[in-house]
Amino acid sequence: MKATKTRALAVVLLGLVVCVLPPVAWSQTDYPSKTVEMVCPYPAGGSADLFTRVVAEKFKEYTGQPFVVLNKPGAGTALAAGYVANAKPDGYTLYSAAAGVFVYLHVLNPSFTTRLSDFATIGATAKYPQIAVAYKDVPVNDLKGMVEYIKKNPGKLSYCSVGVASAGHLLWESLKSAEKLDIQHIPYPGFAPSLTALVGGQANFAIFPFSSLVIKQAEAKAIKILGVMGDKSEFLPNTPTSAEQGYSKLVYDSYLSILAPAKTPQPVLKKLEGMLEKALQEASFRQKVKDLAFETDFLNAEKTRKYLEGEIRWGEVIRNANIVTK
Repeated sequence: MKATKTRALAVVLLGLVVCVLPPVAWSQTDYPSKTVEMVCPYPAGGSADLFTRVVAEKFKEYTGQPFVVLNKPGAGTALAAGYVANAKPDGYTLYSAAAGVFVYLHVLNPSFTTRLSDFATIGATAKYPQIAVAYKDVPVNDLKGMVEYIKKNPGKLSYCSVGVASAGHLLWESLKSAEKLDIQHIPYPGFAPSLTALVGGQANFAIFPFSSLVIKQAEAKAIKILGVMGDKSEFLPNTPTSAEQGYSKLVYDSYLSILAPAKTPQPVLKKLEGMLEKALQEASFRQKVKDLAFETDFLNAEKTRKYLEGEIRWGEVIRNANIVTK
């Protein structure tokens, strides 16, 4: 009789344990079992968006489940970052981050409470530098010529960017501070409209994320490439870097990273990290990445976090230039 009561009590206790365990714990082995959102903080058509779609296509191939891209541009990537940070940490909402803009957004806007600690890093598979470009009719061919031309025309020229506090904007502010330049900033809501503006002569200069679209416009003689703002590029081996032109501090190498909300289960994160690494081992995937003018370079979750932690250095540039977002 006593043994029977003991078994009955054990069954009841086991039932209680099952009831209180988080539902996600029971769904990790078959993740994903439904559509996964990959949130991109920029409009459709830009380099970050195109990269995200390449990754989403590969993840769908691996899992048989849809990975759909959700474009949420605005507020210097704050809209997308906040959306993902506050999403349910179950692996069904991911953040495809171009560079680490969200890392220093709180410096731009104190009301933005999201931090790197609100995300779990998954990995990165590609990197790209920023490249300085000019409208086709601007009479300069390199960074030194650009600086001299701006100094000769104070207050008369402009540069466009893919948004406030974007990498291009911060690099321009660094250059303006170092060289005492007077030039107007025209921010656009993303890469595509910004490139369109430069090609149309609505701005004189820009520092854009390295992209096949920029290369195509340069080949069409619609714009000029003045320099690579980072490591030597395998796509532009004859284009001098900013360091080679005497501007060693004008460097911004950006990694395209995949993140999830903090507290996303480790088995889910490890599966996604493994899929990223597996994808990079496939020649067809590497070629698609290179077709977008990105260099393939895998960073695991730990290295991705260290890279993002280093991006906080741009907070000083933001403070010095009094850059703010609303």
